[in-house]
Amino acid sequence: MKVKVTPAEAGIGIAWKVMSGDGKFKSWTTTTDARGIAEAEYVLGPNAGSPTGSSNTIKATLMQGTTTGSTHIAPSVTFTATSQNPTITIENNNQRVSFGSAIEKPLIVIVKDPNGVPIEGTKVTFEHHRTSQTPNSPDPTPYPDRVSQKVGGVFTDHEGKARAIVGFDDHNPGNYTFKAKLPEFGTSEVDFRTIVTPIGSLFAAKNNFTKISGETIQLKLTSTTCPGTVSWAKLTADGVLSHTSTTVTQPTCETQVDYTFGPDRFPDIVSATLGSTIYFDITHPNVEVLDIKFLGNVDLRYDATNDIPNQPEWRKHYDAQDVNHPIAYVKDTSGQNSLGVVVRADVEIQSADINAVVLDGNALQEVVTSTIQFGPGLFSQIISFNGQTASDVSKKDVTWLWKVSNMNDLGSQPKNSISSGSHTVYTLLQNPQDPMSEPRTKVLDHSTSSSWQEVLHPQHKQQQKL
Repeated sequence: MKVKVTPAEAGIGIAWKVMSGDGKFKSWTTTTDARGIAEAEYVLGPNAGSPTGSSNTIKATLMQGTTTGSTHIAPSVTFTATSQNPTITIENNNQRVSFGSAIEKPLIVIVKDPNGVPIEGTKVTFEHHRTSQTPNSPDPTPYPDRVSQKVGGVFTDHEGKARAIVGFDDHNPGNYTFKAKLPEFGTSEVDFRTIVTPIGSLFAAKNNFTKISGETIQLKLTSTTCPGTVSWAKLTADGVLSHTSTTVTQPTCETQVDYTFGPDRFPDIVSATLGSTIYFDITHPNVEVLDIKFLGNVDLRYDATNDIPNQPEWRKHYDAQDVNHPIAYVKDTSGQNSLGVVVRADVEIQSADINAVVLDGNALQEVVTSTIQFGPGLFSQIISFNGQTASDVSKKDVTWLWKVSNMNDLGSQPKNSISSGSHTVYTLLQNPQDPMSEPRTKVLDHSTSSSWQEVLHPQHKQQQKL
């Protein structure tokens, strides 16, 4: 958004305010350039505009204004902006599956922007409920244990696709509805329908596995058709099958193949067919960052009476809102800082490389790759991230997408974990001094760059005069 002040003059302060809507500015105050033009970047919120939501109304006000008698007049202009929801489509709806098996194809949600461009890195959560029941069957309940991606959701890839594999170990035949939700876009969700039929002639004591890329597992089954020949096939899989067909003979009527898990970060699905078809799904174990403590940052307060807790600045919650406090740094010319993280890994993981890339914003850059050796329970480690590049005081945000690779030193490819943020970062030119040794975010939010320099660094103003 741009405004122009006439006659043209540089350094005129403009205050930006959201009158209605759920978006936010990257900076709430800007100043004019030599042409008298001031610009501000406004990020639309998750709730789309008409017809599914309200438009955004933004006011830009000249901060200097004029005073006539007892009345202060500050010229202003008003903008309106309307966001649009992404387009959400699905693949592999209305599948039919035998009781005791996984669905043949993954549930796929495709997210694109209004121009048809795939959106990568969008979080999608899956859950499913029983919708049509046979007599005496249990009430509908969430069924997360066989959703291949763990709690916290999955992220869309470069094609805008997010995938999930589900199965029905302990459920009766009937109709099931799967809901895929997109938290970043408000109440956006889509439904899948799956029909569960009575069990066929193949049985597997275990048909869902958590393994690391490069590991080999045995896929075992028993057939009620005996003798017979079982055909094995890879569906959504990039691993290696030891055989494409095996035989079942009396007296055990059992058979098995070896399968080496592939490098792709998505789940693998292997089918076995003899009269009926049964599916095996193999997923990656999970590593999650739970706590983040920024090190070497400046102590902040919200205001004179409300302090900001010392640690952690960010903490993940699945059943409540994440803890997320703002941070401040003095400009670091070396461009690198450190943070302490608390990480949790599934029991299958003894070591892994973790890093984070920028998903949104520009306050900080990527978190460099660090190897973590896991023991029982949670694990803490200090890692580095590329720091501030701002040349002046500023307030910016960043959201990190955390990635996991090289699990158990087997060379597994990067896999999306969770996102953290958005982290709000204030940049100061120097260490704060009295009268505000602990800067207050309410002051920083409503001050211009020149005001920050005068309040936090009074000697900077003196140097300018000299």
